[in-house]
Amino acid sequence: MIVYRKNAKEIIFRQSYQKHSQAKEWYEFLITMFEEINKGSSFEDEETGEKKEFAPLTFNYSLDKPNDVADQFFVERNIIDLKEHENIIANSLKGAVFTCREHEIGKLSKVDYPSITFSIMKENMNVVESLISEGLLNSVSTDMNGDSEKVNRLRESFDFITENPDQLRNPKLAIYLFDASKATPSTKERIQKRVEIINENRLNKNLNESQVEAIAKAVEAKDMVSNRQCETGRYDMKKAEKMNVSDRVMVLEYIGKHFSDYTEPGKGDLTYEMEYILCGKDTDKKNLESSIERLMRMREAANVAHIIADREKLNQTLMIATSLAGFSGNPAVVKIVQIGVVAAWAYVESILDLRTLLSGGKISLIKSAAEWTTDLKKLGEIVTGEGKARECKNGLSYQAYIKQLLFAMKEKKMAYRMMDIMELAMQKEQNGKNARMDHMIDNMICELRFEAKPLFAKRSLYGDMEMGGYTFFKRQKLSYINK
Repeated sequence: MIVYRKNAKEIIFRQSYQKHSQAKEWYEFLITMFEEINKGSSFEDEETGEKKEFAPLTFNYSLDKPNDVADQFFVERNIIDLKEHENIIANSLKGAVFTCREHEIGKLSKVDYPSITFSIMKENMNVVESLISEGLLNSVSTDMNGDSEKVNRLRESFDFITENPDQLRNPKLAIYLFDASKATPSTKERIQKRVEIINENRLNKNLNESQVEAIAKAVEAKDMVSNRQCETGRYDMKKAEKMNVSDRVMVLEYIGKHFSDYTEPGKGDLTYEMEYILCGKDTDKKNLESSIERLMRMREAANVAHIIADREKLNQTLMIATSLAGFSGNPAVVKIVQIGVVAAWAYVESILDLRTLLSGGKISLIKSAAEWTTDLKKLGEIVTGEGKARECKNGLSYQAYIKQLLFAMKEKKMAYRMMDIMELAMQKEQNGKNARMDHMIDNMICELRFEAKPLFAKRSLYGDMEMGGYTFFKRQKLSYINK
């Protein structure tokens, strides 16, 4: 009830309501109350049982009867929220070029609403001064065609969310359409491809290049734990200690057991999960390529070490180097060529090693002479063929080599990429479409209170006094992080 006029003899108020039935109830209640004032009333005190009488009072009133077709709607403007909203809109236009009476003024450079600052271009200074002197600079405007297109795209995305929630790849698409800087960065190739698709299908031709690129970034953005700004809880948890060697080994065993790789592909969005943890690329192809590059460097270093340690192989490289550069008569030149021959031989052997590993075979970290495959005199033939390195009985598998590379990773990066894959897997489940790793509860304090009345004994054994209810209270801390 809001009183909006009051003096010694008169009071005027209005009573808000949400339903017509509620208005009628208020009307009947007020009529009864005013009649009791005019005619007098009495009531009984519930605690003492005493009956109190109130004499009649002269009370003049008028009360409009509710009319279903004569509702009045009152709207109160929230000036603070309105200014904040307008400030957001103004900030979104920073950098836009504004005009007045078809004359270009300048770019909006600073917003401290309601004050705004424009950067006026030198060539427009005379025009602006003229508009001011003539009193014509009373309003400015900007071309909103591009932003209108963004609104249309946003409306399309909301329609898609409503009609096809199961197919939506990124729940933050709508946010990213208006602020592409918040989107997870994607590759230039994917963004360029999306730009081409947008340009082929858009109806509004007034979009500039930056607006098209912003839309492309929003559509292509992935919402991954390792890239987004994650939610954090309020629990003051002790900082975890760094993993020791045994902890890392246990984590790697877990990864090997529960995550897929090239030799045993998975069925999720990323079929090569271990490679994703290692490289963090956005496609299986890129993760595999990056993993192979790292394995190649690892195997090449090991094979160079084998050649240097094997006197017979080292002599073979010297003979080849001498035949190629001996005419120079300079031992330093021969030595440089020999280093190149060693590197080339190790490189070819590494190619065969990778072929064996990718086909499910095993290769030793440091090979013995019996496990070596390539012949220095036939390197060209070997590379062009489909040969593989000899499988090593006590060697390591492809997965074991990936684990070796993962062992050197930073803990946080590895953990977050593991959570990326877990989150994607949960979102494939029927009840986990909206699952997000940073929305999980890992520590909580529960306070439970149970209240009830006696079921059998209604009265006390010591008289006719009626028994009250009973209450149980339980406070429990639950956590799977700290004991």
